[in-house]
Amino acid sequence: MNSKIIASEVMAQELLEGRDVSFWLKKAIKENLVRDPVDALNDAEILLDVLKKRCSEALGCLVT
Repeated sequence: MNSKIIASEVMAQELLEGRDVSFWLKKAIKENLVRDPVDALNDAEILLDVLKKRCSEALGCLVT
């Protein structure tokens, strides 16, 4: 098995077990583990852009 895949699975499991990780993030991790990783990443990048824009507008500053 590819070590990068193993590393991502370990990271995901640590987050799923984290007490300080939001239920929303845990749900998103679980749902995306079964998706095509390229599609999941593309969607996550779009979501990141939307959230940055929303935060920037709310704070009146540029968020990078």
